[in-house]
Amino acid sequence: MGIGKRAWQVAGAAAGGASLFGGGVAIGRLLRLDSQRGDYRKAWENHNLATLDRLRQLDEHPEGERPYLIVALGDSSVQGMGASRITESYPARLASAINAQLDREVLLLNLSLSGATIESVELTQVPQMRGLGLLDGPWSPDLVTLTIGGNDVMAEDMAPGQFEERLRRVLGFLPAHALVSTIPSFGIMPQESRAQDMSDRIGAAVADSDAHLVDLRSLTQEYSLPTYTFAYHAADFFHPNSAAYAKWAQLFADAWAKSRREAAPVVEDAPQWDMLSARVAQSEYDD
Repeated sequence: MGIGKRAWQVAGAAAGGASLFGGGVAIGRLLRLDSQRGDYRKAWENHNLATLDRLRQLDEHPEGERPYLIVALGDSSVQGMGASRITESYPARLASAINAQLDREVLLLNLSLSGATIESVELTQVPQMRGLGLLDGPWSPDLVTLTIGGNDVMAEDMAPGQFEERLRRVLGFLPAHALVSTIPSFGIMPQESRAQDMSDRIGAAVADSDAHLVDLRSLTQEYSLPTYTFAYHAADFFHPNSAAYAKWAQLFADAWAKSRREAAPVVEDAPQWDMLSARVAQSEYDD
């Protein structure tokens, strides 16, 4: 989910044009947040290349038990946009928690893209998996996560029925026991009813598959509007912040553990994820 026109409108409405940030400070923070898209994309690209190189090395020189491989699909929330550091994104925090629980190496490939819709997951991210040999090759992932729908909610030309059809096709491609999340609350935004409709459709599609639902929507609806708006959002009042992603990661960890019938790891207790890249992106402001 990139910082689009409507997100800027939400930020302005939430700030109320008052002195919470001060006009210039608010705009500066929004611009720095927007720069994360490029920084985080490059950091994940470098990490993915290093991870793929690690997989190639293991193909040539096996080292005992194969690593536990996680593949993350989706939009900018999967990139971690809004988090203070890329290692505070929910895929990184989830991978770290799983790594702490398992007595084996854990590798993470993040194929998500800022601005992604269900169409781009179906037509670009799933084909990427196939091209990398992750669907029918030797490195079928142990876990796939999918968070998508926020940009589809904002896209007026995306009918909820079409969204569901594409999602069902995507689920048909993914390995068993994928973790698929609902769409977080849109709060007071007029698209909230669409977010509810599409989330209901995600739940129905997941129920008809062998995937597992991660109910981000129910989590975000538990908060009061001020808490949700100011404690769990980045400067644009649209993307989650580090605190929100920690909550998301725990929900994913809970669903992962439930699918395995074991105790869930505690995300907050897990160490910082070790990115396989020399470049670890970081935003220029505190949440």
